[in-house]
Amino acid sequence: MKEPKKEKTGWKKSDVRRSQTGFLAAGLLLMSGVAGASPEALERDLREQLGQDGAEVTFTRVFEDEARSAYIAEGVEARRDDGETVTIERYRVIGDYQAPSAIEADDLTFTGSAEGERVHLDALRVERPGRAVISVQALAEEGYTLGAIEARGLRIGAGNTLSSTLELGLPTADIAVDSLRLDDLREGYLGRLDLEGLRAEIPFEPRRATTATFTVQALVLEAIEWSDAQSVTGLARASLDHLRLEGDEWHLGLERLWLEGSPLEGASGLEGGYADLVGLFAHLSPADRESLKLVYEALTGGEASLRFASEHQARLSDEDPARLEAQGSLTIEGAGRLSYDADLLLTLPGTTTRNMVLDEPSLIETSRVKGGRAALVYHDEGLLPRALEAIATVLVLSPEQTLDMLRQEAETLRYHVYPGAEKIPFALLAIMQGKGERLSLAALLPKNLLLDQLLRGPLYWEEPFDLTVELD
Repeated sequence: MKEPKKEKTGWKKSDVRRSQTGFLAAGLLLMSGVAGASPEALERDLREQLGQDGAEVTFTRVFEDEARSAYIAEGVEARRDDGETVTIERYRVIGDYQAPSAIEADDLTFTGSAEGERVHLDALRVERPGRAVISVQALAEEGYTLGAIEARGLRIGAGNTLSSTLELGLPTADIAVDSLRLDDLREGYLGRLDLEGLRAEIPFEPRRATTATFTVQALVLEAIEWSDAQSVTGLARASLDHLRLEGDEWHLGLERLWLEGSPLEGASGLEGGYADLVGLFAHLSPADRESLKLVYEALTGGEASLRFASEHQARLSDEDPARLEAQGSLTIEGAGRLSYDADLLLTLPGTTTRNMVLDEPSLIETSRVKGGRAALVYHDEGLLPRALEAIATVLVLSPEQTLDMLRQEAETLRYHVYPGAEKIPFALLAIMQGKGERLSLAALLPKNLLLDQLLRGPLYWEEPFDLTVELD
C-alpha cells in the first residue's frame, strides 16, 4: 500500500453560483473523472466536482489500496460560504480507475443553510459506473448507462427542501429509507426500482404540534419511462406492500397495491385496504364532522373500521384491436360488492392506433363504442338501507317520508331516460327497503356512444339500447 497522502487546501471561488439542488446532487452522485489512474487523479476529480459554486474542498488523505485494487479518499468535505456542506467519510473507486467495477461512499451527508436541513446516507454504491467520479449530468449523455445504484440508511431532515425541489408534492417531513436500489438507469429510463422500509413523520395539525406517520414496507417499479420530471410515459409493472398512514387516534392503509401493464391492457388490484377514521372526526369542523360521520357509518354499519378491496383486468384483442374486454370488482366488507364484465367494440379517434392508446390511455376517452355488451352486478350487504337512514337524518325526515320523496324523483326521471333505464332507481329503492339485495344489469350497448358516456351509466345514454334489470 502506498503512503497515505495528507493535504488540506482550498479551491478558487467560481463566478457562477449553482443552485442548492446542484450542490446536493454533487454530493450524492459525483462527476466524470479525467484520465490518469492515481490518488492524485481521484483527488483532482473529486475537487473539480465538489468545488463548484466556490466551495472549499478538503481531504484527510487520498491513497491507493493495492491489495484491494481500490483508490480511496477519506475525510472529504466541501463547504460553501453560505454554510452548506457535503461530507464523505470514505470514497472508494474499485478496480480499474478508467472503468471501475464500482464506486462506494460511506457516511455521506449534505447539510443545508436552513435549520434542520440535512440529508444523510449510511452507504452508497454504484455498480458499473463507467468512470471513477460521476454526476447527474452524466445521465444526459447519449448512450450513458449506470448498471445500478444502491443506497442504504437514507435520512432526510424535516427542514429540508428536497421534496419541493423534486416536486414530490410532500409536506415538510422527517423521511427515512432503509434501502433503495435503482437498476439500468439512463436518460428517460429506469429498468427497476426497489425500495424497502420507508418511514416519514408528516405534520398533521401544526397548531396542535401533532404528526401522522407514513410507512411503506416495500415498493417495486419496473421499466419506468419519462419525458421530464413530471411526465411518466411508461410503467410496465408496480407493486406496493404494507402502506400505512396513522395518527394518534386514526389509521388507514392497505396490504398490497399492484399494477401490471395499463388500464387498457393489463391488470391491477388492491388487497387488504382498511380505514379507521372515527378518531379523525374530532379534528373536523362541526358541519364536516356530521356529514362525514353519516357517510362513514353507512359504509361500516357502525363498526369502527372500513375494509375494502378491488381488482381489474383488461385487454385489447390481438385479433381485433378495436375490441376491449374488461372485468373487475370493488368490495367493501359489510356494505356491498360491485362487479362488472364488458366486451366492447371501439372506434379509436382519427389516426389513433392501438399502441398510441397504450402509451397515452387518455386518448381512449374520445373513443366511441360501436356495440358490444356490458354487465354490472351490485350485491348489497346493508349499505343502501343504512344510506336511507343517513339521508333521512340529513333531511330531518322519517325513513318513510324520505322514501316517498325519492320515489317521486324516480317517477320524474322516468320521462328523461331511455325505456328500461327507469327501472334502476326503483330497484335501488326496493333494496333500501330490504325487498332485495342483488341488482343485475345486462346491456346490449348502443352503436354510437362515447366511452365517457358509457362509464357514466345507462341513465346518460341517448342512443337506443337493450337493457335487462333484475332484482333478487
